[in-house]
Amino acid sequence: KMAEASPARMPSPANKSTTMDSTPTFRWSAIIGAVKYQLTVDDTSTFTSPVFNNATLTANYRTLTTALPSKAYYWRVRVQDSLGNWSVWSAVWKVTIDATPPAAPTLKTPLNLAYTKDTTPTFTWNASSGANGYQLMVDDTTAFTTLIYNSPTLTTTSKTLSTALSQKTYYWRVRAVDAAGNWSAWSVVWKLTIDTTEPAAPILK
Repeated sequence: KMAEASPARMPSPANKSTTMDSTPTFRWSAIIGAVKYQLTVDDTSTFTSPVFNNATLTANYRTLTTALPSKAYYWRVRVQDSLGNWSVWSAVWKVTIDATPPAAPTLKTPLNLAYTKDTTPTFTWNASSGANGYQLMVDDTTAFTTLIYNSPTLTTTSKTLSTALSQKTYYWRVRAVDAAGNWSAWSVVWKLTIDTTEPAAPILK
């Protein structure tokens, strides 16, 4: 008796997805009556030079043990029944491995060592190639251990604080994240001083 069905739509990694995991777990639906599965992974959709090919899998998943270089890969699965009949191949799915972080952002304004009376300053930085989000940190120490502001992932290259800063010196830095979740190194740390104290009035003589 021929195997009656190819594996159904495979749940992970999702088709056309991007991941920073260079040893991903490939998972597909279990088929009733399956004795073993064959998983093939290749960097071409013709599967002429597989980077992984195993026809003796007994579980409906496999985690690779050898890291894949960052690039696009295609994968497919078929199933064998107890009589040795192989199903047709599943649909071919694509996953992109991206383990390379974007470059650290370069800061723009306020300029390093600047003084301002604006207690809700706007911090700006240059876009990093390949980034789709940023994190801004502001602290009153260079260790960034008692954060005054720690942003969620920002989709723009600027952030205006909504809560007023006290009059003192602050330090700030930014890092970038790409679609796969790779975080860049932090930018350099810049210093900003908030000064809202008016000078004394002149004394006439």
